[in-house]
Amino acid sequence: MDQELNNVETVEEKVTAEPTKTQPNDKKYSDAEVDEIVNKKYAKWKKEQEAEQSEAKKLKSMNADEKTKYNQDKRQAELDKREQEIARRELMAEAKSILNERGLPVDLAGVIDLTDADTVKASIEAIGKQWEQAVQKGIAEKLKGTQPLTKAPQNSNGITKEALTKMKYQERLDFKTKNPDEYNRIMKGQ
Repeated sequence: MDQELNNVETVEEKVTAEPTKTQPNDKKYSDAEVDEIVNKKYAKWKKEQEAEQSEAKKLKSMNADEKTKYNQDKRQAELDKREQEIARRELMAEAKSILNERGLPVDLAGVIDLTDADTVKASIEAIGKQWEQAVQKGIAEKLKGTQPLTKAPQNSNGITKEALTKMKYQERLDFKTKNPDEYNRIMKGQ
């Protein structure tokens, strides 16, 4: 018995010895945000409670056969919903697989109509055609490029660096004061 107490104490020591870990980036909420969150949760809970109460009233007013049929219908509806979710997941996986096979971005699976297998394939075909057209248009734009220059650009006055250096000092100074940008461009050799 004394050994059992020691075991219990050891376990308690281990539990209390672990420090609680807090994340340094814990989000802090303002009072208004907390109130809003609590109000939303309360409204959701209240709605669920009202639904349960109305269902309980329905069941109370039904006889045994009606209750059995109601419960069967409810179970069938839940099963149908689950089946639809599973079918949707399977169609999504199939759509991603087909998109991947065709070299299309898998992210496009989000815009595909997942009603049934035929609509999935039709949606992928339409997306594939649009994608191919967009790619071809982009390629054509890139290949088009810009028009080549027909003539090398010259300065506006037809003066070259060589002609500028042959000018007398006063002529160069006059040119520089009248056309400072042109003078700098010519002297830099552009």
